[in-house]
Amino acid sequence: MEKLGQYLTGLLGLQLLVVALISGRQFYMPEHTADALALSFDAVTIDRVVISDQERSSVLIRVGDHWQLDTAYPVPADKPRVAAVLDSLSDLRTTWPVASTPGSHSRFEVGENSFQKRVQLYAGEELSADLFVGTSPGFRKVHVRSADRDEVYAVTLNTYDLPSDDDRWLDKTVLAFTEVTAIEGPDYSLVRQGAQWRLQSPAASSEATEPPLDETRVKQLLDALNTFVVSGLAEADLTLPQPETTLWVTGAGDQKHRLNLYQAADNLYATRDDVAGVFTVRQYDYDQLAGKSLADLQPVENKAAADLEVE
Repeated sequence: MEKLGQYLTGLLGLQLLVVALISGRQFYMPEHTADALALSFDAVTIDRVVISDQERSSVLIRVGDHWQLDTAYPVPADKPRVAAVLDSLSDLRTTWPVASTPGSHSRFEVGENSFQKRVQLYAGEELSADLFVGTSPGFRKVHVRSADRDEVYAVTLNTYDLPSDDDRWLDKTVLAFTEVTAIEGPDYSLVRQGAQWRLQSPAASSEATEPPLDETRVKQLLDALNTFVVSGLAEADLTLPQPETTLWVTGAGDQKHRLNLYQAADNLYATRDDVAGVFTVRQYDYDQLAGKSLADLQPVENKAAADLEVE
């Protein structure tokens, strides 16, 4: 019995020793806390964002309260999208690294010459954050590495939200109009009078002789101007033909601007006289505005009669 008691006492002591070692290890363990990869930058001070892959880069520059693309001509960038990316980067949190040696960088594609994406944030001339983005271990997860560290982490981030294609950052509504009060087309001039649209025409000296308008069709034209979107930037050295359609639109601030629509070979383009650059346009958006005449804004019976006169 005495030997059994000594054995049990020794076993209890060993258990206490193991518990103490484990507790001590946890207490003194170097902490890779949830803030281990927290990028140290203030989004308010960031005024330049560079996102690169192995072939191209997109450079975004903050000008006042707006963001623009650093291209051959300055064009507006999608401000909410830029803000969302800065927020997601500032919120990056993780715990233990999945790797911590230089040899692992190429395996996770976060090396100096083997990355999928590289994100650089500048405040003036100071590089505030430099992050390599690599392979994905799961849905909306990627491996990342800060350029000044060897550790590789798995974080919640979507590579799709980090395009290096300028067209993906472009504010697609750059040519749209707001608060429209007048529209001049090839053979018509519309003005808003209160809640109604009226046709201005030298031949229409009174309301009785004014050509009728189809309110639904006029609204469709107005909606097309309000929601007009481009698909991307055209080549900087592109030579355009004569425009297929020119619209003069009076909008916000009672400012009057010219919108030109072009068709060159199989490509569609648009320009606006107060916005630098030439933009590509999808067929659907182009067709909502191109080639519209007065007949297209009149009731169906009037348009049919006009078509017969042309024939």
